[in-house]
Amino acid sequence: MKKETISHDLKLFSRMTDILVTQGTGRHSYGVDIENLGTLAVVMNQQGDTNKHGGKLTANTLKQVIYRLRHGDGLDDLAPDWSEFDGPGALHRQASNLIHLKSHFISK
Repeated sequence: MKKETISHDLKLFSRMTDILVTQGTGRHSYGVDIENLGTLAVVMNQQGDTNKHGGKLTANTLKQVIYRLRHGDGLDDLAPDWSEFDGPGALHRQASNLIHLKSHFISK
């Protein structure tokens, strides 16, 4: 695999992780629940991230990034600090998400 591809994959994966952690910890809201790679790609496009050719990101592009890094043993160094999800703020978000989910099923 080319060095440029690995470097760009690492950059994109780092951005994916940053976006998910900042939204998950409540430090930033992107105006949408990021439930899948397609939504994450849209958010990343809005932030100005692109594929290695300068085009828009798609869910498939992000899947390929993850695949290449996973099979190249590149993911271990990029694991987020999971302690950010512990503590009172994280528990409040979890309870809020559970209440929202429960109300969603009750309203159906």
